Amino acid sequence: MRRLLWITTGGISLLLLVVGIIYVANPFSVRTWILAKSLRSPLSSVREAAAEALAARDPEEAVELFVDARADAAIDDPWYGESYWWFALLPPELAENLAGMLEDPDTARAAAAAEGFGVLVHENEDHDFSPLLPALFRALQKSFCMAAYALCQIGPEDGDMTTALLHASREGCPGVLLHLHDMELSEEQLDELLDSLAHEDVQLRRWAALALGSRAAYKDRIGPRLVATLGDPNDVVTNAVLSSLKLLGQTDPATIREVTALLGREAVRMYAVEFLAGSTSTSPEALAVVRAALRNSAEATEFLDALGNAPPETISADLIPDLLRLCREGADLDQRTSAVELLGSMGPAAKSAVPAIEEILAKNEDEDSFEWAARAALESIQTAE
Repeated sequence: MRRLLWITTGGISLLLLVVGIIYVANPFSVRTWILAKSLRSPLSSVREAAAEALAARDPEEAVELFVDARADAAIDDPWYGESYWWFALLPPELAENLAGMLEDPDTARAAAAAEGFGVLVHENEDHDFSPLLPALFRALQKSFCMAAYALCQIGPEDGDMTTALLHASREGCPGVLLHLHDMELSEEQLDELLDSLAHEDVQLRRWAALALGSRAAYKDRIGPRLVATLGDPNDVVTNAVLSSLKLLGQTDPATIREVTALLGREAVRMYAVEFLAGSTSTSPEALAVVRAALRNSAEATEFLDALGNAPPETISADLIPDLLRLCREGADLDQRTSAVELLGSMGPAAKSAVPAIEEILAKNEDEDSFEWAARAALESIQTAE
């Protein structure tokens, strides 16, 4: 037993000696190896220290290690979110190294390099990355979606850019359509974006609908196409269409009829309610729907919440009688409180409600949330005058 212990101890000592010799002979490689392993540590403080040390000691090696770690990380790994921002520790000149990795046959590494490129551009706005634009365009053509983020921060908003983004959207990167922002579109490009509303890819239809919401200058062309898409069988697409129609202020009678019909679809009802609640000042049809809902105790809470989230200037003063009715007769304390809070948020526009609120307060026997909300509403209405 003693002999075995001696052999074991001797073996460990010999191993430590070998490691020590390697470390002394080439300490940098050993340290780099240790730091690379530390990037996957369960402790965030260790991961952060390792990333900072790698970037400081050998930035070029750090590029490779950061890309590898990002490519290998799963969403549920503790370092997944952090690994994206490790690239911010690198000097901007190393974008050239990342550009070279965009051609890596390993698609996971190429995609990670594209993400890292985007971080470097974001963190170094004053650096000239324009010489690397061709590499980014090539990466986008290969469906590395994150290349669009870097590309749009560096490149000019011209026809080549919009063409590249539209192409990528149909080749597996539908989310890049949001990078179009306010870029100028030719007639053909706008038609291509509109045609995407009928594409077989659900996500492309969704992102196209969202992208169209920022095109107010083309409202007359876009509005009817979006309204026609409200009947899309996919709820995610319909919700995106409702969001864009809301941004465009599309409240004509035909649109309101289509949106009202959506109240029967459970998965899109909330978006439809919010759309209608935000349209009462511009659409008599929407106003009628909301007033009817406020008179229905089963729907009143839902519509009160939506009205509370709408900008005060979009709330019609014609709702005041219905809100006061809820304050007087609402058996539900939450509905009474929400109704009077909504009146308060309207400010001077609800001045006509002041006498009625004061009368209701005088008859309110219990000191509850309604009383406090009513007093705050009166102060809000009268102070804002």
